[in-house]
Amino acid sequence: LNVVYNVKSSDSFIRRRSIENKEAFDLEIDVSDKEDDVNHVNLNVCTRFLGSSRSGMALMEVNLLSGFTVPSDAIPLSEMVKKVEYDRGKLNLYLDSVNETQFCVDIPAERNFKVSNTQDASVSIVDYYEPRRQAVRSYNSKVKLSSCDLCGDTSCHHCENGAMGSLRHSSILFTFCFILLYLVEH
Repeated sequence: LNVVYNVKSSDSFIRRRSIENKEAFDLEIDVSDKEDDVNHVNLNVCTRFLGSSRSGMALMEVNLLSGFTVPSDAIPLSEMVKKVEYDRGKLNLYLDSVNETQFCVDIPAERNFKVSNTQDASVSIVDYYEPRRQAVRSYNSKVKLSSCDLCGDTSCHHCENGAMGSLRHSSILFTFCFILLYLVEH
């Protein structure tokens, strides 16, 4: 049931507006990553409702870092987690409701393909039936792949010889093409 009404008093409008701008959830993300294992990142996402009672059903959307996936059996259903959807690049957790008691979920992410210099990803939680009640945070891993990690030791001229090696390779190729073009014309 939706009820829409208008109120004359500008005082209540200002009060309602300030309530809308506040976050309804506390949301914290702890990223566990190791220097010696760039293929695994563990997220610990904790949330609680900041309102006076409890939220309705809540949707937690966890966008993953580029190149990472979560195994389909990684997050078990529970009294709190009613449904989990595994989508490309993100994970949706449908929570029964969130109250003032902190709820945490561990999300183990595995590297599926190599991506260098990954940008921040976001985690959001929203009250499914009251979308203005929400919170959003971003996270990233301290352990990142560089562009040289993508090509390996033997095939990457840029990584083996540095920028000068790549420039030298380009100038040799340019000279060869120029000579070939000259020979074709004459």
